[in-house]
Amino acid sequence: MVTGPHDGPAGVFGDPRRTLVMLTVVILVSGIGIGGIAFALFGDHGGAASPQAATGQRSQPSGGQTATVTETTVAGPPPCDDPPQANATSVNLTTSGLTMQTEFSTQCEEGDALTGSAVVLSAAQGTRDFGSAIFDLDSDPIVIPPSGKVERTLVYPAGTYWRIPELLRDGTMDVQITNATQSGDSSSASGGSSTLTAVRPANPGHGSLEGTATYALKELADYDRGFVGSTLQNYWVPQISSKKVGLRADGIIYTNNDILRDHLNLRERYGDVRLVWARDWTTFNDPEFWITVVGVPYYDGPSANQWCDSHGIDADNCFAKVISSRFGPEGTTMLRN
Repeated sequence: MVTGPHDGPAGVFGDPRRTLVMLTVVILVSGIGIGGIAFALFGDHGGAASPQAATGQRSQPSGGQTATVTETTVAGPPPCDDPPQANATSVNLTTSGLTMQTEFSTQCEEGDALTGSAVVLSAAQGTRDFGSAIFDLDSDPIVIPPSGKVERTLVYPAGTYWRIPELLRDGTMDVQITNATQSGDSSSASGGSSTLTAVRPANPGHGSLEGTATYALKELADYDRGFVGSTLQNYWVPQISSKKVGLRADGIIYTNNDILRDHLNLRERYGDVRLVWARDWTTFNDPEFWITVVGVPYYDGPSANQWCDSHGIDADNCFAKVISSRFGPEGTTMLRN
C-alpha cells in the first residue's frame, strides 16, 4: 500500500516550515501562562509597600524630576472656653457698702484670667437680687490658677445693692459674670487686688430696678419690725430720714430705688439703724412714708435730740420721734431748734 504525502503522522510534521510555526505558538502561550502563575504567586500584594506608601509621602513632577512632599500635622490642646463660676461665700455690711467674699473657679487646665473695663457682677439667691454693679477688671484682673480657685472681696456701695446680709436665706449666693473677656490661660495676666470696688451701678439680674427696690424695702421693713416692736416701741428715738415716692428733695424726685439707697447709705454710716413703714404704726400722719430711725431707745425727746446734736445732723433731718401702735401722731414728735 502506498501512503500519500498528507496521510498519517507524516501529514502533520512532514513539512518543516509548518512544524516550526506550531512550535513557536506553543512556546509563546506557555511563556504567558508561566508568567501569570509567577505573578500570582510572588507578585506585589501590599506586603512590601512602595517608598511613598511607607513614608506617607507623595510624588509630584517638577522640571522632569520627582519631588517628594511630606505632610505633617501639628496637634495641640484646644483653647478652653469653659465659663468660670463664682459664688459669694460670706456677706457683710460695712461703712464701704455690702462686701462679698467671693470664690471664682475654673475647669480650664491652664487656668483663666478675667478682664474688661465694664464687667457686670450680679449676686442673687434665685430671683432675689442682692447686688449688681460694674467692675473695672482691666485695672484689677481676676486671675484663676489652673483648674483651681481664687477669692476676691467684692464691694458694692450704696446704690449698687438692695438687700442686707440678714435677708440671706442661706450662706451662699450665685454671682453671674457678664461682659468679661476670658483668656483661658492664667499666665496671660498678673493678679489684681484682693478687694474690688464697683465703679457704678448695674441693673438687677432679675426684674426691673424699681420693682427690685420695692420688694427689698418691704422685706427690710418686715425684718426690722420685730426689733422695732420689741425694743423701740413707745420710746423716743432719733428719726434721721423720711421719704416717699414722688417727694422732691435733695435735687431729685424720689423713687423707691432712691429711698432704698438713702436708707442703706444711713445704715452703712451709723450702724444700728432700722427701717419703718409708716403704715405699720399709728404715730405717723402720712402712711406712705419710709422712715429711717436709729435703733437706740430713749425715755424722753431731749435725749433723742442729743444724739442728733452729737452726730452733727441738721434739725431738718434729725429729731426725736415716738414709734407706737397705741398712740396717735399728736405729741409724738419733738423738733429741734
